[in-house]
Amino acid sequence: LDALRVVLRRPPRPVDVVHAHQGEDLATLPLARLAARRHRCPLVVTVHCSVGHTLTGRDPRTRLLRGLGGWVERSALRRADAVVVLTDRTAAALAADGVPAARVHTIPSGFDPRLFIGGSPDGPPPIAFPAHPGPRIGYVGRLAPQKRADLLVEAFGRMRQPASLVVVGDGPDRERVHGLAAGLPRV
Repeated sequence: LDALRVVLRRPPRPVDVVHAHQGEDLATLPLARLAARRHRCPLVVTVHCSVGHTLTGRDPRTRLLRGLGGWVERSALRRADAVVVLTDRTAAALAADGVPAARVHTIPSGFDPRLFIGGSPDGPPPIAFPAHPGPRIGYVGRLAPQKRADLLVEAFGRMRQPASLVVVGDGPDRERVHGLAAGLPRV
């Protein structure tokens, strides 16, 4: 209800664009569409997680969420002025759902793969993380329960090949993730 009040409130300055991040909350897209219409401005949606394409499971609740959520998602994305995705695979899936391809823009998560695999034919390895030999597994993001960085640390502890784990972030799970990482053997 609070979000609806914010969307409907007249701001002190005109709104130039509404930018929504589609993830796990289905209410985001209808609220963003309403805000863009209310303020007569373009709607841009960044899709981090497609409910219609990435939600898995066969239980009735998941099937309902995938069906209803997929419909809400498709409806909003077809009407968005621009849709930003992280992968070409997601772009193709949204185009197959009827989102005009000209409005879908792939902007991959920014990272230099050489930081994790060490060097390339084009030049020497970078100096970043010199104390941690490659290959490296990296996580950059919020340390919150739903992100499951703890699961990454636990899985890393079971690796048989020597590697380094680099976790960058902060949040409510910081101490838990740090404690799990502290218990890992040092390379």
